[in-house]
Amino acid sequence: MKRAIFADGTYLEARTWAGVLRKLRKASWMHPDDTPTEFRRAMAQRAEVWGGVRVHPLATSKRFVQGLERAGLLQVIDDDEEA
Repeated sequence: MKRAIFADGTYLEARTWAGVLRKLRKASWMHPDDTPTEFRRAMAQRAEVWGGVRVHPLATSKRFVQGLERAGLLQVIDDDEEA
């Protein structure tokens, strides 16, 4: 399982990082009707503004999550696989 805790305290887990991001977008995002790309663009902008880290919105889900972690927007709790 992939597990992460986000800066707002939201704890999510899913089988894939794409699943974790999907759950975050649906559960706690202020604009739940945003497309996945719109969500990723907004999160990438937050990573750059708040953490000084550039994250490409179209990166793989794993790389995207790693970028968000480097920016301090989340903490990876468990990544049991290389997927």
